[in-house]
Amino acid sequence: DLVVVRDNFYALEVPTFVGYATYQELGWIATQGLEFVATFEFMDANVGLSGHTSTRTGLVVEFFPWPFPEMRVMLRRTESDFAATGGTWDLSLQAHVFM
Repeated sequence: DLVVVRDNFYALEVPTFVGYATYQELGWIATQGLEFVATFEFMDANVGLSGHTSTRTGLVVEFFPWPFPEMRVMLRRTESDFAATGGTWDLSLQAHVFM
């Protein structure tokens, strides 16, 4: 996926703003009901300014034990030019029921 944002402002100090974000995903079905996914995201909040980028990489395990429920575990690492810490980790545990 690729999203590009371009805004024109009326203020003379900031005539144009351009930013973009990308998302890539690679999945592998190990066996029926078990999928592994690797994700990569990149964002440049303002192309005209340096130091406004961030990246996020992730690993996902999706488990479908029966036809309708899904259990998902996702571990992600975010790296950012403008974050005080430089980056963070997050762990997400999800359960879905599809109707």
